[in-house]
Amino acid sequence: MREEHVPDERTELDEFTAPELDDAELDSVLEALLLVVDTPVTVDALASATDQTPGRVA
Repeated sequence: MREEHVPDERTELDEFTAPELDDAELDSVLEALLLVVDTPVTVDALASATDQTPGRVA
C-alpha cells in the first residue's frame, strides 16, 4: 500500500512578491498586455496586473 506524505504542521504559502521592474521592462510588459487585450484597459487594471502603482503605469 502506498503511503502519502503528510506534513507535520500546516504551512502557509509565502505571499508572492513581484520582481522590481525597471522602466524598459515595464514598458515591455505593458506593451505585451496591451497587444493581447481586446477591450480598452484602465490604468488601474494595468497597475494591478503588473503590481505597480497607477502613477508608474500612466
